[in-house]
Amino acid sequence: RETFCATGSWYTVMWVCYNVGVTLSRSSVALFRIRRLWILTLVQLCNVIGWTLEVFQGGIRNSAGSYSIMAGWMVLVGLCGGATYANCMYMFNQEESIPDHLRELGINLGFFMSNVGISMATLSFIALDRTVFSPAVLYPSGCRGA
Repeated sequence: RETFCATGSWYTVMWVCYNVGVTLSRSSVALFRIRRLWILTLVQLCNVIGWTLEVFQGGIRNSAGSYSIMAGWMVLVGLCGGATYANCMYMFNQEESIPDHLRELGINLGFFMSNVGISMATLSFIALDRTVFSPAVLYPSGCRGA
């Protein structure tokens, strides 16, 4: 059950879980706001470290109920990402310390940088997936148990 050799449906389930978290957290700004955005950034850093360890050590995927744990964790990743995005946009729009004449610029730069980040991540993934992280490079003899 290697992560790099997982079936395509496994990735689809993780994508759905992530987007459920993003959708829920983006709408949550109507109910509550998070002013200390650095906390969400710190949680995301912990997620990156945790997922990296999981890829190389497999502590969760080698345990009972692994897919449920990983799906729940991916919802948490989506919750953090969506909450960060929604609260940043809310603060750009409502923060009293931002002068009115700069408010629209801040919102537009936020949208722009979000799209730049998504584009860079997508292009990086495509390049890495076709080169150094391709299954043929990582597992030249094929996936174990596949």
